[in-house]
Amino acid sequence: MQNARPSRFVLFAVIALVAGSLALASFPTTPPNDPLYAPATCPPSTSCNGPTGQWNLLSTNDNVPTTTGASGISADLAWQVTTGRPDTIIGVLDSGVDYDHEDLRNKVWLNCGELPAPEQANGQTVAGSSPGCREPTMVYDLNGDGYVDDLSGWDTVNDDGDEFDDRFFGHGTGRAGIVAPETNNALGVAGICPRCPLMNVRIDYTYVCSSAGVAKGAIFAVDHGARVINMSLGCTTASRMLRGAFEYARRNNVLAFDAMANEFSFHQNVPAIFHHVVGVGAVTANSRNGTTTWLQKANFSNFGAHVQLVGPTDMPGAGMGLSGDLPNHSAYSQTQSGTSSSTPHAVGVAALVFSRARDLIEGSMLPVGGLALQDISTEEVRQILERSAQDITPTDGTSYAVSTGWDKWTGYGRLNAKAAVDMVSATTIPPEADLTAPEWYALVDGMVTVPFYANARWASTFGYTLEFAAGVEPTS
Repeated sequence: MQNARPSRFVLFAVIALVAGSLALASFPTTPPNDPLYAPATCPPSTSCNGPTGQWNLLSTNDNVPTTTGASGISADLAWQVTTGRPDTIIGVLDSGVDYDHEDLRNKVWLNCGELPAPEQANGQTVAGSSPGCREPTMVYDLNGDGYVDDLSGWDTVNDDGDEFDDRFFGHGTGRAGIVAPETNNALGVAGICPRCPLMNVRIDYTYVCSSAGVAKGAIFAVDHGARVINMSLGCTTASRMLRGAFEYARRNNVLAFDAMANEFSFHQNVPAIFHHVVGVGAVTANSRNGTTTWLQKANFSNFGAHVQLVGPTDMPGAGMGLSGDLPNHSAYSQTQSGTSSSTPHAVGVAALVFSRARDLIEGSMLPVGGLALQDISTEEVRQILERSAQDITPTDGTSYAVSTGWDKWTGYGRLNAKAAVDMVSATTIPPEADLTAPEWYALVDGMVTVPFYANARWASTFGYTLEFAAGVEPTS
């Protein structure tokens, strides 16, 4: 049956058996062998904006003039530095997921406390291979985390441990299939953070959702070890509970991202407007100077004060496996579009940065001795993404009135994964700057207090300047 739902326990038994298949062979020394990933170069006689290739991930190709720069987010070069880590967990808050998708089933985060320990062929448990894991039992919370049978995620709609997209809406599957599908497995597409697992949390039936579902989903993700949260959604209200959930994420060093949405409007999409959620807009492919550069603001992408970064849209990705529009690839779609598809690019790059920092810390190349937080912080990662982004300027040929530096159309610029991971060192991690007031749309009259947190954890001293002016893009 085409719409048949996989058995949960059979599925996860299969996942346990094939876990070894996550080895990445010769990748990343050579490009991944996923058939929908673009080749390393673009033949001069072929348009780089072809119908199937993931040119959005590339750094350059044969047709790129040296004056044009990277064609995509340079994930291919970032992979030479890091491909992520299994303990850098990406929480995907969306409409649920097809966890039996061929490119996702091996990337599902597994909650050890709710799963059986691996067994040998004789049925005996392999000693020490999965400490704390026990045989799952229906309607029991085996690991005492307050969630019953949360094997691999959570469904806040039905308040149970089955995050499968039973409406076959497909949106959550598509986001998971951009940020971290299985890579170099000779199937489908490559992921931005190839080794990062996916914690899927179903928060509503679609991407227009209640604030309660998103708040509960964010809290679940934080409490279960997510390092980065992807939200390609908009809430109907900005509740105190929702705001509190992302303050909770910030306090637990979890970085959240949300799409700016697609109304071509100065629109306050919730929760993208919150202080501790990064708003992501979209840039679309163009063919300037004979190459695909993703330097053109997508017409639909919302704009305004909360656009911090932009990422590519319109690329192939995983679908629900029902009616894909790519020949010979029915489980994939060429039409992964909107700021919903741009946001997983930012999340994937953030996951690479977190992973790179952890690699350096464990290798004693990033000293954390004496620091209260023994890790890179969310604000440091945010600053890295903003400072490493490729600024989109008037000379890049976009039809919008962009400016040098931050602007309301493209924020700080297009994501650059290679530049971001290269900034992870004790001498290049930027200082933290976290302003928490005034609130968005707050009335300001006379004197106003501006509380903020500033720190340069990797430097002996630092200074700061606080500037303010009226308007979204003040000129003075």
